[in-house]
Amino acid sequence: MAIKIATIIAIQSRSLTQSNKPFISHPDVSEGRQILACPDQLKQVLLNLIENADKYSPKDSPIEVGLLHTLAGSTIQVKDHGDGILPDELPHIFERFYRGSSSHRQAGSGLGLSVVQLLVEAMGAAIQVESSPGQGSCFSLHWRADPPQVPA
Repeated sequence: MAIKIATIIAIQSRSLTQSNKPFISHPDVSEGRQILACPDQLKQVLLNLIENADKYSPKDSPIEVGLLHTLAGSTIQVKDHGDGILPDELPHIFERFYRGSSSHRQAGSGLGLSVVQLLVEAMGAAIQVESSPGQGSCFSLHWRADPPQVPA
């Protein structure tokens, strides 16, 4: 199903209103472009990533959500300025029940990011993370552009 990503980002940003955390949205100027994704799955993925960013970053540090369209495809990024992930833990964060060393301060089962990865892949996308300890993390969801249709 085609869906406007900016609409879902706007809906998910409301989840932060209770924590009074600054939320910065960087929607792409090409609002008319759509991706093929399940709206419910995409909402769940963004909710999980935004809630994690909220959990693992200081109260007044912003969470940034961006949307970028290129010829290669579309990318949604969720970025925080929090604890970050240690380099030796990074390869394990999508494993079921894995909880990193900074997660001991927060409740959780260690299933969130493994579910995120499954949902992202089910939508035909890929997920990537970049992180620096003490500086935050950036999760990127990538959808490849559909090849141009050639008339028959």
